[in-house]
Amino acid sequence: MALGSAVLGCAVLAACAIAVKDRILEVYYLRQLSHPCSTGIDYDEDERLILLLGQLRSAEAVSLILEHVEGHQAQAQGRQQPLCNQVSIGALTAIGPPAVPDLIRSLDSMDRAGLQVAISSLGHIGPESGSLAALIRMLDGDFKMRLTTVIAILQLGPPGEAALLEMLRDQKNSELRDWAIHMLTDARILGHVVKDLGHELPPALALELAAGRR
Repeated sequence: MALGSAVLGCAVLAACAIAVKDRILEVYYLRQLSHPCSTGIDYDEDERLILLLGQLRSAEAVSLILEHVEGHQAQAQGRQQPLCNQVSIGALTAIGPPAVPDLIRSLDSMDRAGLQVAISSLGHIGPESGSLAALIRMLDGDFKMRLTTVIAILQLGPPGEAALLEMLRDQKNSELRDWAIHMLTDARILGHVVKDLGHELPPALALELAAGRR
């Protein structure tokens, strides 16, 4: 009995030590990411810090990551590739549901690069994000933003599929319905959508698109 208690105590102490170490690292990485290099943007270092913060599931890093995406995009100005958005999406997805409140808030304030990352991250987090209503609002954007949003909505599972089916059947929004039918039945674009989803379009949605195309 005493031995069991001792083992349990050691396990608790070890878990606490790991939690303390992770918190110290998180604060350090956040500080490093929030203080740019004096000689200019260090893309590789920023990618490394973003990945590490994702591994630590740092909810405090969400806004900072999105700000860096936008900052890198602005600095690139066609001369250098901005920070790979996939790195940021991967980190934000790893943070998971704790990232959702800041991601949803960012939809009202981010520029194009930040929006693309935020929308894609909400989709990758999946049904747990509870972001369907927020994503539907983003369907008013341009072609690329709409396509990113449609993919994210489909990644939310059955609720997302149902919302898109309702959109296709809504006679009051013919412009958006016509756009979806035209784009999601184009073989090249559909291939891109299916690749991002990792599976074919849901059968009911595919049938509705086919019916609309005729």
